[in-house]
Formats: sequence, C-alpha cells, structure tokens
Amino acid sequence: MAGGRVVRADIGPVQSRELALATSSMRDKDIARMTDADIYFTSAYRWMRFSLKTLKEVGFQLRAGDTVLEFGCGSARLLRLLRSVPDLHLIGTDMNPVCVDWCRENIPGADYYRNEKTPPLAFAQDKSIDLIFACSVFTHISLDLQKSWLRELYRILRPGGIFLCTVLGRSYVENMLGDSELEGFKRNGYFQMRPDHHRVSLSSRQTGQDDIFQTRDHIFESFGSVFHIIKYLERGVRLQNLLVLQRPEHTHAHPRNSVS
Repeated sequence: MAGGRVVRADIGPVQSRELALATSSMRDKDIARMTDADIYFTSAYRWMRFSLKTLKEVGFQLRAGDTVLEFGCGSARLLRLLRSVPDLHLIGTDMNPVCVDWCRENIPGADYYRNEKTPPLAFAQDKSIDLIFACSVFTHISLDLQKSWLRELYRILRPGGIFLCTVLGRSYVENMLGDSELEGFKRNGYFQMRPDHHRVSLSSRQTGQDDIFQTRDHIFESFGSVFHIIKYLERGVRLQNLLVLQRPEHTHAHPRNSVS
C-alpha cells in the first residue's frame, strides 16, 4: 500500500456518548461498549483488517492518490485508520451535522461534509472516488431511497472502483423479528422496521430512521441491479454481512454477479 510507507497518525478520541446513540447502539448496553476505547478501537481495527484482506482477495490495492469515501462516517471510526497511508485523499460524509462537526474538530486529515437524506452528494464529481465504505448505513436507509442512493454512489465511483457495504444478516433477523414479521420478511424478501417499533435498534429510535432487513435474494436483486456483486460474505453473530460491489470497467456494461 502506497509503496509500503507508513506515517504515524494520532488515532484520535473515542466517540462521544451522543455519537454512540446516533450511530452505534443496537441496544442500551451498546452505549457503554461503544464509548469504551478498547472495544471501540479493537472493533474498528478488526473491521478494517477484514476489509483490507477482502480488498486484496478481489485484486484491489490502495494506491497513492486514491480517494476514499466513508459514506455515513459517524465518528470516522474507519476512515481515521487510513490516515497512516500517505497520499490518500480521505472524505467522510454524514447526514447528522453533529457527526460532521465532531469529526472536523477531532479527526483531522480528512475532508468532512454533510449530506441530505436524499441524493446527490454535492461535493463529489462523477467517477471521482476509488473506494467507498458504508458500514451500518444501508441497514437504515429506507427501501424507497435505497435504489437512488445506490445510483448516486455508482455515479461517483470510478470504473473498476470498489464499494464495501454492510447489511443485516441472519442473526439480526432471528433476534429482532417476531413470528408475524418473519412471515412477511420471507414472503416479501424484506422487512422495514419503523423507528417507533418496540424492537427497533436504539440508534434508529434516537434518529428516527428504520432498521432494514433483506433476504439474500432481495439484496442481490436490489444491489445487483446497479453494481456488479463480487462477493457476499455472511458473518457471525452480531456481525453484519459484507457486500463487495464494483462499478464495471466499461461504462455501458450491464451489472452482473460473480457470486452464485
């Protein structure tokens, strides 16, 4: 990565309780976990190590001059870890102005922007981003907005660029949906849990967002209609599944899936 050179960077502070409530809390006890420095940073390192390993497996290498976007950056928990790689252009964007202001004050070395609930991302030009992270973001974007955001991220991603996106997997479905909700989930391929639902995640209740559950088939239909799906990695309990998406090298190529 970037010629193998590493630059030391201050890791920065752990997120505040306010940010944890807005971005990280599935349950009340998660607030304490995600404001504990050891847990907060350990989970970020593990996620980034897994992501970089996955990128290597699909043949993507970060290079000097690449532009990396964390979409829904929250406290820049992931983006901040890439500041040790020289010559990357790092960008974070979030719908919550509190997150954007906190990142600007506490995590230098990246550009931060506030986005609206709906596209576009006004700061980003067509084909200007090499790598996009969206961790625990499309798990809260309502289904009526999902496709428009996928098209917007496709617009700004360069041909051949990679988009890493997490979605709620089987353990979340089993733990959060009741019997009648499971029936609807299996019948429709999705379930959209509103912020006033008694089982909704704490952060969604706080921010007025939804929790989005989708079957594998529905994910492939939705995400695969815009991007080429390279990998769909199902992970363990309390870990969100990972989608590895790519904008095809040829602009007019039809999205295709290499995952059976």
